[in-house]
Amino acid sequence: MLALPWLEIMGGTPPSTSGTARHLCCLFQPNGVHPSGWKLPVLEGSLDASTLPRVLSPLARHRGNFSVITGLQNSGSGHVQLTSAFLSGVPVVRGKAGISLDQLAASVIGRDTRLPSLVLGTEPPRQGSTSGEPISLSNTVSWITESSRIQPQIDPQMVFDRLFRVSNDALAQRNNALRQSVVDLVAQDAKELRKKASGRDQEKLDQYLTAVREIELRLQRLAAAPPTDSHDPPIVPSFVLSREHRQEHLRSILEIAALALWTDSTRIVTVMTAHGFSRLDYGFIEGVKGDHHGLSHHKDLPDTIEQYNRISHWFVEQFAWFLDRLKALPDGTGTLLDSTLVLYGSGMKDGNGHAPVDLPVVVAGGRNGPLKMGQVIRTTTGTPLANLLLTLARGLGMELSSLNGVSTGPIDALMGP
Repeated sequence: MLALPWLEIMGGTPPSTSGTARHLCCLFQPNGVHPSGWKLPVLEGSLDASTLPRVLSPLARHRGNFSVITGLQNSGSGHVQLTSAFLSGVPVVRGKAGISLDQLAASVIGRDTRLPSLVLGTEPPRQGSTSGEPISLSNTVSWITESSRIQPQIDPQMVFDRLFRVSNDALAQRNNALRQSVVDLVAQDAKELRKKASGRDQEKLDQYLTAVREIELRLQRLAAAPPTDSHDPPIVPSFVLSREHRQEHLRSILEIAALALWTDSTRIVTVMTAHGFSRLDYGFIEGVKGDHHGLSHHKDLPDTIEQYNRISHWFVEQFAWFLDRLKALPDGTGTLLDSTLVLYGSGMKDGNGHAPVDLPVVVAGGRNGPLKMGQVIRTTTGTPLANLLLTLARGLGMELSSLNGVSTGPIDALMGP
């Protein structure tokens, strides 16, 4: 069985476009950014994509589809606490944090889908501790309860199989073992469906099957990739690949995330682009030598800052690529980007001092919802990050009065006219 995106032949009306976003996708980037690479040309008002700062420049082609929020402050200190508070506003203390936005949304708008939420990543937990907390706690931003967190799935093949392969009978298990293409397995059914479908449905069906086949080929390439060159041995079996395959790995995860949202298999996706205390080596980027965490502690050395900015720029390139994919997929009367609110950012500003103020945060998509895009939204310095999370919940149609008791109200300027 292969889940499908909404087609006209299914009957009914297209997915709702009436004032709220239908999907939420949260992307976490570790280790902050250097202020020089994120400094905006205006303090507030319309965002001029032609003068974006260096790190944000890959987003220029998405002018009008994103806003940058400034002045937000996270809670806690250090990598573990600032990571755990990214979607909850509550730092982990003695193993307890707060319920994260994605899991709150999963309990409300995710309860009618096959998977209430999907939590993905690229790096397993690491060993050790810092400031009295296990470093492994910073491998996720998704907390179901104050003491229960979700381990991200980092093997894209396992995520793909969970979404697109049914293994509860002997034939399915045999096909899985042989790694037969799911597109080939449903080819006859797809052929019969095309005979009854409208021209628009046929085009969408072809686009979808092509996308599924392309991700299968991508996963085949990853399966042949060499193992990790990470500094630290993982706690759990690792799917971290060598640095030359890091982009392919992350884009595979993001592509699967897009397909999961497009088929309404889930409406809530969270992606840890890397561990919150990531020491992965990004030496495949020209001019970069060393691990991300080490370079984030730049000690104001110009050459180290340059490498730090190059890594941050690469992460935003992947974010922009993901927005490209969402924008290319039709959803109802618009695109998947129109129906999806996307949060991108880090739990700290400058990794050199673990600064929790004026966080690097972008909100994108969601044109079907009430949030205002194409703007620099300036909040009062020290505004809780939880206020943005509460605003996103409102953009999804969730009537929350507070987020974990730490928000002080929504960001009105982001709610639009």
